[in-house]
Amino acid sequence: MDYKEIDTVIFKNDIWFFKRFMIFDELGRYIGMATMDVRDLRSFLYTFIGALNIIVPIDYLVTDHQGSLICRFRREGLRSAIINIYDQYDNHIGKVEFDELKILLKFKGKVLTEENTYNISSELLFEDVEAHGIMNLSSFNNSIEYHNIFRSMYNEVASFNQPINTESGKTAMALMTLIKYIRKINS
Repeated sequence: MDYKEIDTVIFKNDIWFFKRFMIFDELGRYIGMATMDVRDLRSFLYTFIGALNIIVPIDYLVTDHQGSLICRFRREGLRSAIINIYDQYDNHIGKVEFDELKILLKFKGKVLTEENTYNISSELLFEDVEAHGIMNLSSFNNSIEYHNIFRSMYNEVASFNQPINTESGKTAMALMTLIKYIRKINS
């Protein structure tokens, strides 16, 4: 699969003990998966906190269809949350900053990459997200073709401004995964 051409993805919930999401392209082809990195007893116990998963310091992984790492991110900070994003070689490629206490109904923050800073805003439980210059997430303004591919009327389509093989695209993919995890906690 050529990641240089993928700039639109659709996230679907996967049924598993830990929260994870399957990622597809706009044609319905499986791209990869986003999951928590549960590799030791400490991170395993953190996952039992349930509604607080995004608050505790667990690594979240985004892998491709072959299981190779695309990017990972990890939360730091207490009230003012900072999510550091790393590529597959463990190089820091970006970060997301937001206010922890204001994310129940509205997500507002910024994404920082080496080149740019992007503002993020979301209203009404993250249904539509505007991250001007890096990505757009739409839950309702989708093409009808997605309903036929996924046999569902509810498809969240994220369009990235850069393909996912670039640092900006990987940062956008991590941002989308973060928003999905926060939304899952709030629902």
